[in-house]
Amino acid sequence: LICYRGLTLSVPRILLLLGLVWMALSHIRNIEVFAFIAPLVLAKPMSEQWGMAVVTAARFEERRSLPVVTMLAAVAMVIGAWVTTTTFVAQHEFKFLPAFWPAAAVDVPQQHKAQRVFNTAPFGGYLVSRDIKVFIDGRAELYGEQFVLDYYAALDARDTGQLLDLLDRYRIDATLLSSGSPAGNVLDHLKGWKRLYKDDVAVIHVRSDDKAAAAPAAGSSN
Repeated sequence: LICYRGLTLSVPRILLLLGLVWMALSHIRNIEVFAFIAPLVLAKPMSEQWGMAVVTAARFEERRSLPVVTMLAAVAMVIGAWVTTTTFVAQHEFKFLPAFWPAAAVDVPQQHKAQRVFNTAPFGGYLVSRDIKVFIDGRAELYGEQFVLDYYAALDARDTGQLLDLLDRYRIDATLLSSGSPAGNVLDHLKGWKRLYKDDVAVIHVRSDDKAAAAPAAGSSN
């Protein structure tokens, strides 16, 4: 237990609170989680400090049992979330704009039976929406620090050896990168790789021993 000016927190609550703080500081997307859960962690200790717990419990006992109230509240939250989400989705059309996402390019690796595609992280969400396996996406914390560092080093392509090492290590047989990426420009000149497709959004390279014919490019291709 830790006590600060009358506010006592148990070890589990302290660990949970510290975990929430760490998550919020690590990734912006977790700030909402911290803002939602942290007050719940502190609610009981603060009510006990202010002498409100006994009064609140007594009122619940007078009206109805706490388990019933909890169950009804949970059901209400589920129904409310479902109604809100359904209504919002029905009134808003979600679609990826071809000007920003590789809509025209994404089928090319599949047409050439590419099994392992090295994609740039911003394309990950679109690929996931198309049920296509990704090398990486925007959820960097799921992949581990070293993996992400290796990815950025390969994408930057300042060291050609690092790029080739990553492609060989993960047995990559095709790449799907943004059209202006350094790695894409380097692959244009590397032995063993050839450009298969390029438009204003994406560029695709495959290993040059691929006997499939090159797909037509919206922009330019080799």
